Amino acid sequence: MNICNFAKVIISRATKDLSSINAWKEKKENKKNPIYSSHISLQDRFQNYEIFIDQYPKMTMNFKDFSLKYKRLQGYITDKKYWNNNNKEGQQNKFLEYFSFKNWQKLPEPEKKQHTLENCRLCNTVHIEHSSLHKSAAPEVTKLTALCQSVTNTIIRQSTPSSSHGTTTKGLKAVQNIVKIVQPMMEKNLNIKFENPIKVSISPLKTPEQKRKEFERNLIETKQKMDDAFTDAGEDIHVFLA
Repeated sequence: MNICNFAKVIISRATKDLSSINAWKEKKENKKNPIYSSHISLQDRFQNYEIFIDQYPKMTMNFKDFSLKYKRLQGYITDKKYWNNNNKEGQQNKFLEYFSFKNWQKLPEPEKKQHTLENCRLCNTVHIEHSSLHKSAAPEVTKLTALCQSVTNTIIRQSTPSSSHGTTTKGLKAVQNIVKIVQPMMEKNLNIKFENPIKVSISPLKTPEQKRKEFERNLIETKQKMDDAFTDAGEDIHVFLA
C-alpha cells in the first residue's frame, strides 16, 4: 500500500493515542508516551485524522476510503512479516518513531504541504532511508536505496582514507564529491545549466530550546489557521441565513 508513511503512522497510531489527541486539543507539545485506546470508534478516529491534517489537502481522504484502509494499515504496521528482515533489527520501532505524529508536527510547513496521501514523492526520496525499512516501499525506492548505498560506498572507498572515518570534515568531503559527480549528469539529462557549482556545507544544529520554540510557533500558527477557517465558515453561514 503505497501511502505516505506519515499518514500510515498517524492513521494506525496517533488517531487512537490519547496523549497525542489531548496534547493537540490543548495546543501543547506531546511529551508523554503513547496511550492507545481501544474504545475510540472508527468515526472518531477518522475525525481525529481529519483534524490532524486539516491544513494539508493532499493528505485527506473520505470516510469510506479511511474505513477500508485503516485495518490494512494496522496489519502492515503490526505484523513483523511486513518489515524487512522480519523486524530482527528493530525496523518497526525505527519506522514508527521517524514517521510519528510528533515528527510530522516538527516538519517545516512547506514540506508538509508537499506530502501526498498516495505515491508520496518526499517519502520516496528525502525520507528514503527510513521508508525502505518497510516492505510496502515501492520497488523503485528499494532500488534507489541500494544504488545510493553503492555510490556512497564507492565514493568513501576512493576518496576517503580509512584513517579519517568518523571525522565530520572527511564526511563532508565525500558528500561534496558525490555532488560534483551528479551535477553535470543532471545538467545533461535535464538539458539545463546551473550558473554556479552546487555547494554543500554544514549548518549549525539547532539547540533543543530553539527546536522547542520553533515547534510551539508552528503549532500555534496551525491552530490559528484552523480557528480562522472555522470563524470564516461560521460568518458565511450567518450571512447566508440572514
